Amino acid sequence: TSLGLQRPGWHCLEVFEDGWYIQHKSAIDGGNELSNEIVIASTGAVGIGRILSEICSVFVAQQQESVALTLGWGCEAEQDELWIPVEVRVEALESVVDEKVRLGVFRFGDSDLYLSGQTFEFKICHEGDLHFKSDSQDLINAVRASWMTLGHLVCTTDPAAMDVN
Repeated sequence: TSLGLQRPGWHCLEVFEDGWYIQHKSAIDGGNELSNEIVIASTGAVGIGRILSEICSVFVAQQQESVALTLGWGCEAEQDELWIPVEVRVEALESVVDEKVRLGVFRFGDSDLYLSGQTFEFKICHEGDLHFKSDSQDLINAVRASWMTLGHLVCTTDPAAMDVN
């Protein structure tokens, strides 16, 4: 299946009614040890906001007590607050992000927010999509399966690269 929103080379494995899809790519990432990436993309930013609790559940499941939160491109913050990781307790993450949204510092679908754990990273992107990177294929598959239960479309560059059952 091909969607107009897809990036070249990505292939859909399943189509869901709400217009969301997950992309999967395995590649060398500029020397970064996090070499595997999946992406949820949407035509709107509202869906990214609703998935924040799902992001938190991944940190909890991976027994991460804190998250490195980094404000990136498009955030309305002072220069010395951008691109500087700030440690946030996992249990406070949703309220911290909600506060950034309330203050207009971060806008879902208009600015970048990085949430990094020890071996994985989420990027809530200014393009209205959500990236997940990890060096663990098992973790990528678990996150992908979790997102699929929320009704997202799964795409991949190589269908054999993922366990789709």
